[in-house]
Amino acid sequence: MPNERTLECDGSVVRNLRLARGLSQFALAAATRTRFLARTSADQGSLSTIKRIERGKGVLAGKVEAVASVLGVPVTRLLSRGCRARLGRAAEAPRSGDTAPVPRATLPTEITTTIRLTCEARFRKILVDDHQLVLEGRMPGERYWRSYWYHQWDQFRYWKDGVLDDATFRAWMRFRHLEYRDNPSAGGIDYRTGWQQFAGWANDAEFSRFMESVFREAGHSRDGSDDPWGSKD
Repeated sequence: MPNERTLECDGSVVRNLRLARGLSQFALAAATRTRFLARTSADQGSLSTIKRIERGKGVLAGKVEAVASVLGVPVTRLLSRGCRARLGRAAEAPRSGDTAPVPRATLPTEITTTIRLTCEARFRKILVDDHQLVLEGRMPGERYWRSYWYHQWDQFRYWKDGVLDDATFRAWMRFRHLEYRDNPSAGGIDYRTGWQQFAGWANDAEFSRFMESVFREAGHSRDGSDDPWGSKD
């Protein structure tokens, strides 16, 4: 049986991730059902589940985990701020039979490690598998660059939410600085044009300002005292 806890998601995040991957609610429901049935005999995947998630209603944790798996993101990326805060408080509270609460200091390491590994796996897929599809003419350049920059957008939000560690994210951004300078192409579209197209589509001024600062500066400072990128706060 799946975990019987219920979780509330940020509906706009789930919807944007679904649309960026070209999935209808029906398609996501079908894919989610396949993932969920791999772990339980219960038929829990349905269109109504996706609709509840996108409305921010409480859904069984197992269903949310299946949706996150299909979308290729950590479960924490889908959760509402209130739900994440509640889970954080629950981690601090003693459970029956416990002699002490789970130390809060151990929670961020577990979360950030999971998110870092998920991000790295997703980025490898974009750079290797998706790029090969572009070379074979089976994926248009516009789709490739949108996937590439949507992934960067997700990572930025993880960092802003405090669930992706600062050192890892800044190391990744130094690579983005070098890539912008070298301006490689894929599918007949160069790096800078791909960025401009995505920035216009996403219409996220905060993310655009941050990335433009990354493109201008290498951002090697670690203590933030003279960091050209500022802070996540």
